[in-house]
Amino acid sequence: MSGKNEATVDKTSHWSRFDDWRPLESDDILVCRSEWAGERVALPHPAQLLSPEEQVRAKRYRFEADRNRHVVLWAGLRLIIGSVVNASPRALEFERSAAGKPVLSSPPLSLSFNATHAGAFVVFALSWGGPVGVDIEEVRPEVEIEEIVERFFHPHERREFRTLSEDLKPAAFFRSWTLKESYLKACGVGLPFGLDRVHVTTHPRKHPRLIRVEGMKGEQDRWSLTDLPMPDGCFGAVTSQGRGRKIQFLDLDLARLVSTTEQPKDC
Repeated sequence: MSGKNEATVDKTSHWSRFDDWRPLESDDILVCRSEWAGERVALPHPAQLLSPEEQVRAKRYRFEADRNRHVVLWAGLRLIIGSVVNASPRALEFERSAAGKPVLSSPPLSLSFNATHAGAFVVFALSWGGPVGVDIEEVRPEVEIEEIVERFFHPHERREFRTLSEDLKPAAFFRSWTLKESYLKACGVGLPFGLDRVHVTTHPRKHPRLIRVEGMKGEQDRWSLTDLPMPDGCFGAVTSQGRGRKIQFLDLDLARLVSTTEQPKDC
């Protein structure tokens, strides 16, 4: 049964191949998933797709694995956006909003996008019909979930969390976190806004829903929260503006996609 603020998705459906994607209509959401190859993704010259600013940002990471993820994340975004808007990935230009969220400035199109990574996956979300946010989390036993819930979750969520059986608590925590963070990313505000201001569905077997946002009357009616079909041990969510929108779930081979993109002559 679908709630009034859910996007339309068949939870039993599989991820289709990116090659089979259909052009985005005005209300469509495109969610693309790619799997990491260990600590790296085998892309030929991925940094060549990045702007000088993006390459500088990559060099600021202390650890090579983090640098690689940054490069692949931005290379993937450029490849996917270029495919959607029919433009060269290297020709795309971005600027940042007042809150620091990247937006597409050239070509000047109202395409919203977001990206996230965790564990073995990187996920991208695109939307013509308003802001979109996506988050995935891998279940990690070392995380002190009860302490985090008590410190950072909404009071109603804390109370419901305490009533859950021990076997449900990990799923409840990581699933709720993805719902909250995908909403905050869609809004362009991020975690500093306050996780405790955002009340979402806590029980992992109930439909995802934004129940209330403290200090923002009616905010729950503006957004759709949807679970991503992820493998066991991983949770994901996408938040979009409006309701009843269709979501395409696509598995993406980044190496194959980059191989179809013309490389600079000096590569």
